[in-house]
Amino acid sequence: ICAGESMGFNVSPTPTGYESLTWEFGDGLDSNDPNTTYSYPNNDNIAQYNPVLTIVNPNGCFATAVIQASPVEVIPAPVALLSPAGTLLDCGPFSATLSATVSTGFGSTTNYTWSGPTMSPPAPNCASCDTWNINMYGTYQVVVENSNGCQGFSNEVDVFQNCGSGCQGPTLVASNSSFIDCATGQANIQYNPYNYNILSETWIF
Repeated sequence: ICAGESMGFNVSPTPTGYESLTWEFGDGLDSNDPNTTYSYPNNDNIAQYNPVLTIVNPNGCFATAVIQASPVEVIPAPVALLSPAGTLLDCGPFSATLSATVSTGFGSTTNYTWSGPTMSPPAPNCASCDTWNINMYGTYQVVVENSNGCQGFSNEVDVFQNCGSGCQGPTLVASNSSFIDCATGQANIQYNPYNYNILSETWIF
């Protein structure tokens, strides 16, 4: 199993009338739910764990069971850092390059899958796509997969508009408008957002 992936721990049939029930996952953490899931933490190397189930009845008698199969083997997942990290501020048309740096993991990096605003250039998705040239405001992230099929999600990078005085705003142009006295009228406006995310629109009559 890959680090961070969910693994199920179940008792069948589900016991009743017990005083306590404890799943010990082997890494120092536990759960008192008879049917639960757990995600093992990431490590620098492959790790093995021996989960143990202990059930105590109302009389204080207990039974302990160790999973009979081989120990749970946890393969390190890649850790991806997206940079520049944090929040980026710009105004009007802009361009920037996001870079993904991969650490930890066990095995070579086999794929980068990027996500971001749909109007951006097509999101890269390949084994060597560790950068993405962007030009849209929004939230960006990359998922990295290694040769063992384990995935790691990077930090998110938010790109926001921060326009002070003197910055170029959207262009508004009236077009195909018709106004008829005492009847229905229509006003049409076309705008060029210059890669802005429009935060509000207000008609002043």
